[in-house]
Amino acid sequence: MRTISHVANKIIIGDYIAPKPLGFEGKLSKAIEFLAGKEHYRNYKSYMANGGIYYLANKVGLKIIQEVNERPSTNHIVVLAK
Repeated sequence: MRTISHVANKIIIGDYIAPKPLGFEGKLSKAIEFLAGKEHYRNYKSYMANGGIYYLANKVGLKIIQEVNERPSTNHIVVLAK
C-alpha cells in the first residue's frame, strides 16, 4: 500500500471488516479462508487480529476517507488517501 500511495492519490480496497461480525456470515467467511490453505489461513487470522485494513492504513500513513458497509455484513469497501 505504501508503494501504491506514491503513485495514486486514492486507493480503493474491498476487504473483510475487522473484527469479524458474529453470526452465519462471519462463520462462513472464516470457513472459506480456512479452506484456502494452512498458510493463507494463518495470515488471515493474523491480519484480522491486528485490526485488518484499519491497522495497515495507519501503519503506512494513510487515512480512510470513505467506507461503505452494506452486504454482506462481513465486508466493506474503503477509500484510502494520504
